[in-house]
Amino acid sequence: MNRNRIRPLATTLRAAVLLTALTLTGAAHAAAPNAPTGLTATPGDRQVTLSWNAPSGGDAATGYDYDWKRCPIAGCRPQDDWDGWVTTGAGTTTSATVTVALNGYHYRFRVRATNDDGDSGPSNEASAEPKPPAPTLTFKGDDTGYSATDRVTADCTPTFTVSGLITDSSRGQRTVIVTTEYESVTQRHETQITGSSMEITPACITTAGSRTYSATQRIANIDSAASASTVLTFDFDKPEITGVAYDRTTRELEISFDETVDASTFNLTKAHLRRHDSTLQGESLTDSMVSTADSAKMTFTLSTTKAQNILEWKSLFLDTDALETDVCTTPGTGETSHVVCDLAGNALDGNASPLTHRRRPVPVATPPAPSKPDLQTNSDTGENTGDDITIGFKPITDASRNRVDIDVGGGIDYAALELTAQQGSTTRVVEGSFVDLGNGPEVTDLRFQLADGDWTITPVQYAAGARSAAGAPLVVTIDTRAPTLSAASYNPATNKLSLTYSETMNASTMDASNITIRDTDGTPPTQTLTNPTAVSTTDSNTLEITLTNAQATQVELMGDPQLRIANDAVDDIAGNGATGFNTNRDLPAGVPVTLSVSPNPLTEQSATAATVTASISGT
Repeated sequence: MNRNRIRPLATTLRAAVLLTALTLTGAAHAAAPNAPTGLTATPGDRQVTLSWNAPSGGDAATGYDYDWKRCPIAGCRPQDDWDGWVTTGAGTTTSATVTVALNGYHYRFRVRATNDDGDSGPSNEASAEPKPPAPTLTFKGDDTGYSATDRVTADCTPTFTVSGLITDSSRGQRTVIVTTEYESVTQRHETQITGSSMEITPACITTAGSRTYSATQRIANIDSAASASTVLTFDFDKPEITGVAYDRTTRELEISFDETVDASTFNLTKAHLRRHDSTLQGESLTDSMVSTADSAKMTFTLSTTKAQNILEWKSLFLDTDALETDVCTTPGTGETSHVVCDLAGNALDGNASPLTHRRRPVPVATPPAPSKPDLQTNSDTGENTGDDITIGFKPITDASRNRVDIDVGGGIDYAALELTAQQGSTTRVVEGSFVDLGNGPEVTDLRFQLADGDWTITPVQYAAGARSAAGAPLVVTIDTRAPTLSAASYNPATNKLSLTYSETMNASTMDASNITIRDTDGTPPTQTLTNPTAVSTTDSNTLEITLTNAQATQVELMGDPQLRIANDAVDDIAGNGATGFNTNRDLPAGVPVTLSVSPNPLTEQSATAATVTASISGT
């Protein structure tokens, strides 16, 4: 369609006069304005709003016209046939609102600037398709859980308020549409418009996950633009604990879940740390500091007292109470029917089956191995109180065992110590707790009652259920048997009396003044070995005493010498006195030993060396 416009007669006459004047005077020729730029077209409900920039340079514009044309079918494409251009005055401003009869048609626009000297060329083209206004979609708040604004819910049928709907019945059929999109599925809930604001509940979708909701209104078969979308997350599953860990140095218990939980819902009275034994001794998490941020991992800082209590446990478990209600409904600490809830309000099921599901071992870092045990000095009898060979204390309840006391260091304050004594297939265990009394955590006076023999004593410590590696072992020898004299001999050539016992003897305990040699007929008189020339200094089964020359002469004059050794003459390494010589035992005062001398120095009168052998006999 050609441009068709009628100009006022006065304007035409003024232009002719001006042209004549310019021709007569030789003045510069006036020109039409330049074309406008930046035209935009914004669609509305049965209208389009145009906006453009005034021309730059050239003569000023005194007004504007816009040209428009329409595709004769709704939803046409640029290549379809269009009507011809129609020109309409737009006034003097750089914007205009164009009212159209019907929505859904495609319109194209261009603008020209005008002044008394003519029209500019056309601006850029802009197009628009008027539509009904987009409605407003508002989530009504069927938001389960403690937060009504987090858009996480366990209710599969949320309700929305849709407002801004067209109620003019003269405009034809009117429908409101709420669209649900999730994964690759799109569902539409269509309802006839009955008011400017309506409540709409789309169909339930039982699949968990996120869904996007939006609304449109359809007026006379023309759909509006979509409203702003609302995203809801649906969660129908109860949260589950996936991991637990405890840091004994920071006193922090960390519980991990398979989803984010609401920190404000955790009920400290419903969760317990327990030692897994018949008593099920436990500590609830009350008095613990708990993290306040919603997360899939919650941290609890145990009170100092609770942390000390569980340090001595050999095992550590998290135990959660049985579920009383499926959904958390009441915010705050007043609700006591759950352990913790997720953001949708689903409650942790502490009564899950089997029992091991709700009673979870709590991993803790492995503590260091304790130090090597130490036999207390007062338990290490004998002359050497550091050789770990001992009689022990006097038996207490079992005459076949003797008591020893052990010290162990290198532990963690309040941790438990387990001390195991092993001899072949026999095992004895004692336990204690480390205490720091100023020299580092240690356990003192751990008491064993052990039978004779070698015992390997190994320490292990437990800290909040975590077991250390075994520490270096201590080997203790328990010896309560009195040694016996098995042989004696005398060498006149060297003046040496040799005494052989059933076990290694402590040479330093030999008291030769308790040893006498006498003739059976009493002449010459008994010879006591007081202040001999020398006594063995090396611990051994055989001890030697070197007689003085005077003592040796007296012995050689005896026809039938006998050996007597009184009490306390010598001890073994553990401190046991030789048989018959322990004043604490009801034994004879001495054991006679008949020495047979060959050759007999009294008859042979020989200066040659003679060997005296002893045969041990009772009194």
